[in-house]
Parts: sequence; structure tokens; C-alpha cells
Amino acid sequence: MYNPYFIDSQKRELKDKKLPLLSHALDSVRRSQWEVTFHNLPVEAPAGTEARPLTLACKSVSPISWEIEEIVANRLNDKFFYPGKATPSEVTMVFDNIFSTRTSKHLYEWLKTIYNPETGEMTTGLSDKGVGGFKIITDIVEMNTQGKPFDHTRLYGFWPRSWTEDERAYDANEFHTITVVGRFDMAVKRGNSNA
Repeated sequence: MYNPYFIDSQKRELKDKKLPLLSHALDSVRRSQWEVTFHNLPVEAPAGTEARPLTLACKSVSPISWEIEEIVANRLNDKFFYPGKATPSEVTMVFDNIFSTRTSKHLYEWLKTIYNPETGEMTTGLSDKGVGGFKIITDIVEMNTQGKPFDHTRLYGFWPRSWTEDERAYDANEFHTITVVGRFDMAVKRGNSNA
């Protein structure tokens, strides 16, 4: 027998001048409370380029997903479906181009580790044995209503596929933005934001 969960489990009594539990216990994660951190991003420093974490002001992140392709088995008049290969989606991130973080410069330098238009070299960060590289770990950390981390998605092997500066226009009244479209190898949802 089916029991309605929300009707049976949430106290709705209106007595003793108290709010019913349902009025605040089902608060949801807000779309605007999160941060993006790139780990081991190649960043220019006084002593030269170094790999370090960089948290940037990010305006939006497209949905993170992957899709499992299906294998179809035909048996007489029936079709049966089995899981096949998993394919991660592209991720689009839009950043405010902030003076203090030099957002455009940092993201452009990262893209140059894949293809350097000044020299024509590809994947300059890789050694002859394939050590090093341009793929990094990226964390998208979700905050609770008090602004404390409570959950996050970690993208392994994230790399930029495209880098696009926003148009420049005198009639615009918004921040200049940078759009990065990237690929990743794995997305792992973690309950511990410090992992």
C-alpha cells in the first residue's frame, strides 16, 4: 500500500502559533550559490608560470551531465536494451572579466597550453613521455543558505575547447565576459566539499 510521503511525514498542524514544518523544511539548493575553482591552472607569477588553484567569478555554468548510450538486442519481435558507453557532455562557463583576477589573461594562457597561436605548437605542457599536461581538476562547490560549502561536483580531466571574449560596445551596461567551453573525462558528485 502506498503512503503519501509529504502528507504523512511533514507536520502540518497549525497550533501554538508555530509555523508548519513544511513551510521551511523543504528549502532547496539555490541556483546562484556556488563557486568554481580550477586546480593546478598555469598562472603567471613573479617567478614565472606556476600551477596553482584559481577561483574565478563565474556567472553561469551549463548543465553538467553524461549520457549512457544504449545497446539494442533484437530477439524475434522484442527489443531489449543494455547500457553501452558513457559520454560526458560539454560544459560552458561564463566568467566576468575582472581586473584584479585578470580572468581573460589566465584563461587565455591555459588555452595556449593546448595550442599556442604564437608558435603553432600543440600541447606544449606535455613531455615526450606524455607527462604533465593541460587537463586539470575543476570543482564546482555549492553553498548552503549561510554561504558554507555543503556539496560539490568535481570534474576530472577538464580542459578548454574554446575561449571567447564578449563583444565590446559603448551602449552596453554589463560586465565584459569570457566564455570557456570545455570537456571533461569524469564528473563525480561528492557530499564532502573538502575532498
